[in-house]
Amino acid sequence: MKKWNWSLIVDVLILLVVLLMLWQNRPVEAQLAGSSGFNYTHITTATNTQVKSAGGTLHNITVNTPAGTATIVDTSAANCTGGTTVAITGTLATIGQTISYDIQTNNGICIITSGTADLTISSR
Repeated sequence: MKKWNWSLIVDVLILLVVLLMLWQNRPVEAQLAGSSGFNYTHITTATNTQVKSAGGTLHNITVNTPAGTATIVDTSAANCTGGTTVAITGTLATIGQTISYDIQTNNGICIITSGTADLTISSR
């Protein structure tokens, strides 16, 4: 009758447990902002701004300096005419406020601002 080498069995079991723990606790790979695929447009005056001249995705609007409102229009026209109004923000009153949309437009993205709000638009 053979004797079991208990020391070897315990060592192998410990190794398996450690390997299992390492395999389950792999770090999450974060996506860098530079590779997110979003572009930005900075708006600092009351104006009509063509963000995208073809269909795309409006990710969000960040308020840098609050004032006025913003109207989002699905249009390819540089002057923001002839399209479909997607949304009208309330009064932009909070610094650092980010309004998330994540919406797809068919024709383009145009932002009409009133007041002297300083906004950053993220889109792709």
